Amino acid sequence: MPEPAPTADQESQEAPEDASPELAFDPEYVAKVRREAAAHRVAAKRAQQELDALKAERMTELERATARVKDLEAQISARDAERRVTALTILLGEARAQYPKLLAREVDPASLELDADGTIRNGEALVKRLRTTYPALFGAGAADAGAGRNAPPPQASMTDLIRRRAGRA
Repeated sequence: MPEPAPTADQESQEAPEDASPELAFDPEYVAKVRREAAAHRVAAKRAQQELDALKAERMTELERATARVKDLEAQISARDAERRVTALTILLGEARAQYPKLLAREVDPASLELDADGTIRNGEALVKRLRTTYPALFGAGAADAGAGRNAPPPQASMTDLIRRRAGRA
């Protein structure tokens, strides 16, 4: 009687046993291939550096100046954005906002226009809009905000001093 043909499950179970001896490589061969690959990587890196140097040499004076102008424009725009955020933070601090830096995140710095003296044009309108949107973040503070400022500090016990020193207070 002829034997039934093996099913796909039986073939898949036998395949790994047959395939494993073919995939094994000699450790010396693997080490040799790795050394060659490392040498090729070093050579490729050197060639890329030489190519970059040649490109820089062949760059005309106009191209160099153009690249420098782009770099300087990026620096100027970064400083300008920083100035705008600083002016906004100062404006919100003067408006007695409790968290001026937090509120400054709610405004797009690019939309702000600065005067020559560094103040924000239409700053009052901006503060008014933020006050209506976030009224809890503006205010005079608590009714007893200054109470106890001139009172002597409470006397600490030795245990409190030791805990503070150990960082557990």
